[in-house]
Amino acid sequence: MNLKNAISKQEILSLIVITLVVAFAFGFNDGSDTFQISRWLLNYIRFFLIVGVSYLTYIYIIKLVARSRGCEANFDYWKVESLDIRRRIKPRKRLFKQIPLGLILPVLFAILTFGKFPFVASANMNINAHPDQRIRQRYVSLTEIEEARISLMGPVTFLSLAFLFKIISLLGFFDSIVFDSFIFIDLCSLN
Repeated sequence: MNLKNAISKQEILSLIVITLVVAFAFGFNDGSDTFQISRWLLNYIRFFLIVGVSYLTYIYIIKLVARSRGCEANFDYWKVESLDIRRRIKPRKRLFKQIPLGLILPVLFAILTFGKFPFVASANMNINAHPDQRIRQRYVSLTEIEEARISLMGPVTFLSLAFLFKIISLLGFFDSIVFDSFIFIDLCSLN
């Protein structure tokens, strides 16, 4: 599967936005007593690259497994429908039809906890079955077991990345701090 054809423009935009937000959540606390913009920016860029690689691998693996089952997986940030109790009485314009909690909560948790507790449950994968591509499958529609197997590949991907980076870190090929950050991010991303 070609990576360029696998991910749509909307998914790339969502990936960039999620990566910016989650990198902010992880990079908010740079570990120094005083705030230095240069140190914070280096920390943020490091986390931006690490989160981007981790989420890109996550998206690609889930899309690969979904495609092998005759399904399509779409990546987006976590959203909820906005509630408007008065909507039935008097319709009015809403600023947001959906509230992007996957973008709001990581920033809010980072600020409120001073970066000590990163909240990274920001991504969402929607899995849709295509009946015309499921000819080889037993059922035309997607079963709960199949959806669970596809969804399980997300945590398995993050655990595999954490395990791989721990081995590389123990072998001492590269800077341990970078790979420890990879491990921390991948283990926190198990959602």
